[in-house]
Amino acid sequence: MQYDGLRNSILACRDDRQKRIDMCLRNSLERFAGRPAREGRAFIVTLSMNIPGVVKMPPGAAELAKNGAALVESLPVGLKKDCSMEDALGPFKVYSGFGDPYGAKNSMMFIEESIAEHRLLDIDIYTSDGIVSRSAVAKPERRCLVCSEPAKECMRLKRHSIDEVAEAALELLNKRAERIA
Repeated sequence: MQYDGLRNSILACRDDRQKRIDMCLRNSLERFAGRPAREGRAFIVTLSMNIPGVVKMPPGAAELAKNGAALVESLPVGLKKDCSMEDALGPFKVYSGFGDPYGAKNSMMFIEESIAEHRLLDIDIYTSDGIVSRSAVAKPERRCLVCSEPAKECMRLKRHSIDEVAEAALELLNKRAERIA
């Protein structure tokens, strides 16, 4: 029964986040309407945590989220923060921008891949056509935290228990804590 309540809470948070994403994207499209296509296109960036398991904000996750936000905000892609909140899934930020969403995707993936614990950051780009995928910028899928195979494949095949994946995420956070201590 407790699991059902947690699952429902997580699903409700995901639905709420998607509504915010849709609203921010509509606002961004309206804000940049009329700008010449040769200058770029409207897009939004979402930043959240990708923490598997029941505990969505284990020790060290809040600091990692702040670090991720600082890195996103430091990039020269002209972003404006539209929304910042925290829910049962952890911190969540939405930024709007205008320009090259594919270049922005590459910049955000650089952050995600720059150091091991940044794999726990989830930075997505949305345009009026939907989410900009890794394949759209000729990059491979995210890798599993446990075995380094494609993460979607491991989830689909249930190669690892949720506890194994959550433990791998905690190890990344612990290594970060040791490195910055």
